[in-house]
Amino acid sequence: MKIAILGGGKVGTALGDGWSATGHNVTYGSRNPQKQPGAQRKLESIEYAIRASEVVVLSIPWNAVQDVLGSNNLSGKIVIDCTNPLTASASGLDLSIGFTTSAGEEVAKLAKGARVVKAFNTTGAGTCAIRNMARLVSPCFTPGTTRLQRKRSDG
Repeated sequence: MKIAILGGGKVGTALGDGWSATGHNVTYGSRNPQKQPGAQRKLESIEYAIRASEVVVLSIPWNAVQDVLGSNNLSGKIVIDCTNPLTASASGLDLSIGFTTSAGEEVAKLAKGARVVKAFNTTGAGTCAIRNMARLVSPCFTPGTTRLQRKRSDG
């Protein structure tokens, strides 16, 4: 499967590296792909990574979501939203969107024509990087659905 990972942080790279190891074609979308070294990682512009993918993993800071989604065409894509709507403040982390909506709903509004799946936002990079994690949860979709399939490892 062709997967675009938007965001070069710990969660995005853990998921992308795991999926690459299981044979998926993973491209990391970056605002400055030439400036970010990546061991064995394919780095491209955000626009190119989205255009060349079937699935887009949104693993960027919340304050970049509107800019990235608002300036790119995600129509027809499956978007896996790993974001959390948090903003750093002097008192710690604050909820950026209030209490009447969710990050998934806001991403779905911005990613016009895409199918949005909320996942991995509470998992943490350490869990995503566990050996064989990508074998347990794979971005495999059945035609006409938008659900993640869980692979069984019991034989």
